[in-house]
Amino acid sequence: LSDYWVSIFSDRLERFKTDPQGFVVASWWDRRYGRNIPLFQTEHELAMLRMQARILCATNSYAAGLVEGLTSYVIGSGYTYRATTEGGAEPALVKAVQTIIDGFLERNEWYGGEQPGLEEELFWRSCEDGEFFLIHFCDDKGLTTVRTVEPEQVSQPPSANINEWLFGIHTPEDDVQSVLGYWIYFGSDVAQGKEYKPEVVTHYRRNVKRSIKRGMTDFAFDTKDALE
Repeated sequence: LSDYWVSIFSDRLERFKTDPQGFVVASWWDRRYGRNIPLFQTEHELAMLRMQARILCATNSYAAGLVEGLTSYVIGSGYTYRATTEGGAEPALVKAVQTIIDGFLERNEWYGGEQPGLEEELFWRSCEDGEFFLIHFCDDKGLTTVRTVEPEQVSQPPSANINEWLFGIHTPEDDVQSVLGYWIYFGSDVAQGKEYKPEVVTHYRRNVKRSIKRGMTDFAFDTKDALE
């Protein structure tokens, strides 16, 4: 019998000795600021769950087949996006909007191109990493291009208030559901990043409640053990 949950309980006893909320089995403190105690409360703990899931999905045929099957079931050959109107819009306007949509899908290889479809990849990422990030860029022609961002690139900026910037997502201290920005870095150090407004970032997360800032992989704990 695994002693995993016994170990967690023991760790919590130690942790709550100095916790301002005092010891309880479960409390509001567990999910405050976007944490998910006892499963993860830091970027490092979340990264450990994510890495073991990536290794599993890359080396275990059962895990890879499971995600492939889910992708085929949920995404299939890809969703169809059509501009429409509920009443009175000029056909020319609807056609113009559809042209913009089609251009976006083709430009970003939504259904595939030189690489497999981005739509399928994003779903795979959500299963494997528990979340995905997209940054939207506007070029000189006014066209929108999206780029994926690895979860590790979203991190707490240096010297930031941890109560507002935990996991690299800026929110008011007592309202983690109101996102103000994301700290994303592309260099070798988190200090080389910058804040991106939520209007230009798509963040999808799964397996967590809306009060938890970051998503959690499908392939953790007993799921990981069973597939191994």
